[in-house]
Amino acid sequence: MLDKFRYKLATALAPGMGQALTAGRLNYLITGRAVTVLPADSLTYMRAYVENDIIFAVQNWKAKKIGACPPVLFQVKDKKKFHRYLELRKKKDDPSAQRQAKELKEQALDPVDSHRILDIINKPNPKQNRAQFLYSLSTMYDVLGTTFVYGNRSSSAVNNGQIQELWRMQEYGMQVEGSGPMTMPTQFRCVYVKDPIPADKMLTLQRFNPLAEANSLFDWGMSLLEPLRLSVITKHQSANEAENESYQNRGPRKLIFPKEGATLDEFDLEQIQKVQDNLDKKLAKGSYNKVVANSVALDGIDIGSSLVDLNVNESYDTMLEKVCAVYGVRKETMASGKQSTFNNLTEARKYSLTDGVIPDLNLIYDKVYNGFLVSSFNTDKETFHVEPDLDFYHELQEDQKAKAEYLSMLPVTSNQLLEAFGYEPDANPLMNIPMIPSGRIPITDFAADPNQDDPTQNDGTYQDPKKKP
Repeated sequence: MLDKFRYKLATALAPGMGQALTAGRLNYLITGRAVTVLPADSLTYMRAYVENDIIFAVQNWKAKKIGACPPVLFQVKDKKKFHRYLELRKKKDDPSAQRQAKELKEQALDPVDSHRILDIINKPNPKQNRAQFLYSLSTMYDVLGTTFVYGNRSSSAVNNGQIQELWRMQEYGMQVEGSGPMTMPTQFRCVYVKDPIPADKMLTLQRFNPLAEANSLFDWGMSLLEPLRLSVITKHQSANEAENESYQNRGPRKLIFPKEGATLDEFDLEQIQKVQDNLDKKLAKGSYNKVVANSVALDGIDIGSSLVDLNVNESYDTMLEKVCAVYGVRKETMASGKQSTFNNLTEARKYSLTDGVIPDLNLIYDKVYNGFLVSSFNTDKETFHVEPDLDFYHELQEDQKAKAEYLSMLPVTSNQLLEAFGYEPDANPLMNIPMIPSGRIPITDFAADPNQDDPTQNDGTYQDPKKKP
């Protein structure tokens, strides 16, 4: 109860929060428009991200992966094929659809090496580069469930309406006006921006929030950390307290006392301390595997608990597994040094990328870049499209050795082999002859005359290539 009060008090005292709440209430009284601000409990998740090393490690890994992926810009040359390509691209589990999408992509899109759009993506604002911008965007989207992107649009006659800068706006103190269950926001107010921000200059990214109808916060998504509030956030704090207490008590210790057929209760503390000091002196407080001769029989009892006794280590491992499950990340990715028996770290990272990173990466590119930035540059004459370059992730690339072994069993041409590994085909006609896996012999050497009644009989037209004429 006290912790909840502290969090709510800290939220109320956060910079700008008081002004935001006051302005929001006054605005509602004056204009009658509904105003929502960030829920007070959100500070709990912000503190958990900063103070919980398990949550920070997983979030940091994911955000870095998202920020590192470079963009690829295309100009659309066939809009019909382009829309068909977008539909096929969504069928990730259909190999046939993916092959068709690859073919349509080459027919519908032309790569663009240099453009103002790429400049803005790589340097969205004077204070951040692409990696920093995406890192902060991904982090706040996960930790708070909601983040805001401000697009600074040009007002010049030449570039009217085109976005020239992208900024992630401060979530705390942000007021969303005029929004409801079926209505879009009319404007936004930020504590460090004097004038209200028009809705066409602001983009909201929010996660699905099943509690929105209960608390009428339709513009605020649910934090990824909400399901971890009790099982990880609270438990992690208790585990830290137990660990600190164990270290303060210097772990488990053995209390030594004279045996002499007596019990511990028959000795006073002064006698026990003298025996302990005598043993410490003989053992030199650090000597191990040393035999000490003593004139009196001794006995001892264990005092205190170790981290193993308290199951703290097992608790940390369980909490890591729960956090990774929420983030869609394999636990082995975050504990590779500890999991000595896990030999396929590449597979763990591959699953972590496909399940935990790429879905949010595609969402950011679809909403922030294509839907917000790129759309401000699109005209009737020119249409652009940007995608993340997933070839950047080496974990997602095909196993070249396994690919070569598989192709060696198929009757493919030499040019097909070259193209399969990214090389240009050869103009020699012989390179287009299918090769049988048996020693890579041209298939024409095994062909029989189609007019021959019995292919097993040689009419003299077939010459054995191994025999000399």
